Amino acid sequence: MVDNSKTSILATLGELAINWNVAEAWIRTLAGSYAGKTVVGEILTIELGTIGLQNVLCAVAKHAPLAEEADALLYCAKLYERLRGYRNYYIHGTIFAVEYANRPAAGFTYMKSAKGQIKSHGARVEAHQIQTVADQCYGLALYARQIYHHLHGDSQNGGARPPLPDKPPLPPEVDKNAPYPQSP
Repeated sequence: MVDNSKTSILATLGELAINWNVAEAWIRTLAGSYAGKTVVGEILTIELGTIGLQNVLCAVAKHAPLAEEADALLYCAKLYERLRGYRNYYIHGTIFAVEYANRPAAGFTYMKSAKGQIKSHGARVEAHQIQTVADQCYGLALYARQIYHHLHGDSQNGGARPPLPDKPPLPPEVDKNAPYPQSP
């Protein structure tokens, strides 16, 4: 049975936020490795937002010397984009009902969108839904790190370049015009 206590839901939201930040840090490291080891390159990489980082990975992929490396970078960018939609929904759209004495706490989301037409949507959220996305964000972090080490060598293995990693599963795309959520 899933623990849907307020504490459990908050903990999984925290795990999602942390795993997303780790994934983004590895993607920033991967993108920054192409900017060169200069102060300006580092500043530009640090100041990139989520969409900018995704665009950098796609642009770098177009210049990758090997097709399988380009494919890995493009897949990483696509996975990053897909998970961003879920992360935004759960982190920016989750609120909690008051815990009544005779009912357990539950997470609820409420989002408004004005893409084409004003829409709003609310739904009950269970900890396992958030946990799925948190786990996928951690998988993205590992994938980006493994791509980095493939491209630049792994200092813990004497600079050897490990093979490209297997691609983690790609969740369905979030339809931003449809009501949320779309559980992956």
